[in-house]
Amino acid sequence: MSDTNPSPRPLAPGTEVLLALGGGSARGMSHIGVIRALEEAGLVIRGVAGTSIGAVVGGVYCAGKLDAYEEFMSAMDKRGVVRMLDPVLPRGGLFAGKRLTDLMKSFVGEVLIEDLGVPFSAVAVDVSGGEEVRLTSGRLTRAMRASFGIPGLFTPYALDVAGEQRWLVDGGVASPVPVGAARALGDYPIVAVNVNRVFPEAAIVPSPKSNGAGRRERLAAFLDSDRLPDSAREFLRGVFANSKGDDSPGDADGKEDGDSSSASLLQRLGLFSASASPSRPGMVDSLYNSVVLLQHHLARSQFEAEPPALLVEPNMEGVGLFDYHLGAALVAEGQRATREALGSA
Repeated sequence: MSDTNPSPRPLAPGTEVLLALGGGSARGMSHIGVIRALEEAGLVIRGVAGTSIGAVVGGVYCAGKLDAYEEFMSAMDKRGVVRMLDPVLPRGGLFAGKRLTDLMKSFVGEVLIEDLGVPFSAVAVDVSGGEEVRLTSGRLTRAMRASFGIPGLFTPYALDVAGEQRWLVDGGVASPVPVGAARALGDYPIVAVNVNRVFPEAAIVPSPKSNGAGRRERLAAFLDSDRLPDSAREFLRGVFANSKGDDSPGDADGKEDGDSSSASLLQRLGLFSASASPSRPGMVDSLYNSVVLLQHHLARSQFEAEPPALLVEPNMEGVGLFDYHLGAALVAEGQRATREALGSA
């Protein structure tokens, strides 16, 4: 299959569509831009299937909390990303994922998937048998957590599925862009989003130093606003209490607090794209880049078998596993790629 868009027909304003949002960790912030551009073009989203970060963004969207989530993520810096991680070595993965689950819960609450206004499916994989598991009922936050469990990075997640406890990992292992799961949600054209396409050059170039003070002020103002659910405001104030909001692993006086020590360790592991030389990637960079390549090729094969009505592929080349501090640029690239795919760029 070529890398050109396989769209067999244009999607006119008013067309009802289903979304298949692929996995890709921080790259998945571009899904927000895709959704914005589709709505801008007058398309009506009738269901969402998501893998990994696609399940997170898709679930937040279906719960009606995307605006607040986008604003929060756009105010994040590297220190904020580190505060969302909870190392648990050696327990089947680098991170437990509980803080991220609590973050999701603070935005969407205890809502059940079956009670969402828009049909939703989160894709995970049974770690023992390799079976794709489509989560279409039960607590939304649990489905999100099961879907984003990247093997080796996050611990597998135990979830009751049809009366049986199963250990689940990231859905990208079997379905990096869940076109099949989306198709099961209804008889509408499918818009698929692949954030792992390989590009010759990067579209997003991280600045050597982001404006930590500006982000800190913006985040503080956001936490004091009424645009957050009360539960999210309380949770985030606790997480970011005494946060300096800068990007450096150490304090100004050269000392390191607990979060700074974690940041230093995680940066040495290569969690951020700018943390390692391209000629010598860190441990996690090496693992993640390999996963990206595998998922890219698997996605191409899936599109051959189940071509979507529209394929959107933002240029996420060079964006690292936890480069969420690039949030605004990632969203913008998602919008650009979608407009281009729709023929309205």
